[in-house]
Amino acid sequence: MVRPGSGGLTVQDAGTVILRGEWNGAGVRVDNADLRLGGEFTLADVQAIDGEPGGIVIFGRLDLEGGALPIGQAWRVKGGILTNGRLEDASVFGDFSLVSLENMTVAAPLTLSSSVVILDDLILEADLRLDTNDGGKIEQVNGGIVNVIGG
Repeated sequence: MVRPGSGGLTVQDAGTVILRGEWNGAGVRVDNADLRLGGEFTLADVQAIDGEPGGIVIFGRLDLEGGALPIGQAWRVKGGILTNGRLEDASVFGDFSLVSLENMTVAAPLTLSSSVVILDDLILEADLRLDTNDGGKIEQVNGGIVNVIGG
């Protein structure tokens, strides 16, 4: 685990940083390099990372703690879980594949071309479109409920 005061880690210009297991972003700087995030972590952990990553791939469990994915990043979710938050701007999504949603609200129009697993409640405040030609489907597990708000 990279810990504050441990000297830190800097990766820049086309490198890749992979964080998995127990980690926080303090002491990590990523500039123009890919950032791959595994394990269980919060939005605060991600926001503690300095620099400007070239892209962010989530393959772990990101607890948004009631917040939203920040705009201005190239977010990709590949086999990851987004929980306890909002998806407010579809432009932040570079690629979602095999994503699981738990206690999430979709507040911006979103098109998905892969499987989405609803682990627990999903609230739709905007259009969610599945491109079934590319294998898009929704699967509900653990009694997950989809609530549609509006008309």
